[in-house]
Amino acid sequence: MRGLSGTVYARLLRLRHIRLGQVTSFVLFEGSILVAVLLALADLVDPWAVAVIPVAVAIMVCFHLFIISTFPLAVPLEWNVLFAYATIFLFWGFPAWNGYAVWDMSSVWLTVVVVAALLFYPILGNFRPDKVSFLPSMRQYAGNWASAVWAFAPGAEAKLNKVTRTAKNQVDQFVDFGYEPQWADVTMQRVISWRTMHSQGRGLFSVLLKTLPDIDSRSVREGEFVCNSLIGFNFGDGHLHDEDMIAAVQREAAFEPGELVVVWVESQAWGSHVQHYQVIDAALGVIERGTWKVTDAVAEQPWLPNGPIPTEVTWSLTAKRSAVVRDEEDHDHGAMA
Repeated sequence: MRGLSGTVYARLLRLRHIRLGQVTSFVLFEGSILVAVLLALADLVDPWAVAVIPVAVAIMVCFHLFIISTFPLAVPLEWNVLFAYATIFLFWGFPAWNGYAVWDMSSVWLTVVVVAALLFYPILGNFRPDKVSFLPSMRQYAGNWASAVWAFAPGAEAKLNKVTRTAKNQVDQFVDFGYEPQWADVTMQRVISWRTMHSQGRGLFSVLLKTLPDIDSRSVREGEFVCNSLIGFNFGDGHLHDEDMIAAVQREAAFEPGELVVVWVESQAWGSHVQHYQVIDAALGVIERGTWKVTDAVAEQPWLPNGPIPTEVTWSLTAKRSAVVRDEEDHDHGAMA
């Protein structure tokens, strides 16, 4: 990252750091809301439709074409192709003024059920992201979502190959494909670099740095990629590789305490200023819970030049065990007295 300012495109664009400006943020956030409003008006208000539909369709198609052009990591681009096509096919091919408005549905009850479902899951999922997948919650572009990073002690990653599944560890797949081991590992490191570009990534790595003094000797992997090799699917939903799946992996992999440490975080709930994280030792279960402020993560650079962002520990296994020991000692002293 330090060499960013030395590249040709960085000099041409006068890039000094990786942080969205106010104009870019406005275009991405408020612009997305504008497109959604335009499409809603096109489907609800007939007089608006003739003027709005061509503009809304063009913006939406360009939006998805832009996403496709960036070749983003771990993104099913067929999703964007489908939505670009569906925008033209549905909103332009079957416009509201031709009898395809919401109130033209033949069944009132069907209309109520469809509208209620479209409202229920996004609302519940944003207030309680732990209860609903981020897909029906419509949080794909919400800024943060449930995610994780896995940190393996030297040699411990190979134990994952004991787990019943259809594929080996991805780093091993790269080696089998012809990569030299060090370049296979560098390729995997590019994925966690991508994770740090999201605000939750900076929080995840801050917790890792505070939890593991031997972090430099460990192999750190992106949770989504580990999930891919284990179950063949992830779609970006961290709930698919939470403490329950880690416990299932542990039953076959049999990690020793400290060999696999996972930092997992939940989406930011509506109205909350923090994200709730867990530190999970595969052999011991959850060993720490805490929070970090989203504003602290957003304000920091991906490579954490100022060190880990502030976090607040709300529970830890070590503190719980210490409290149990103190209670037992107090009980023993009371019994002797």
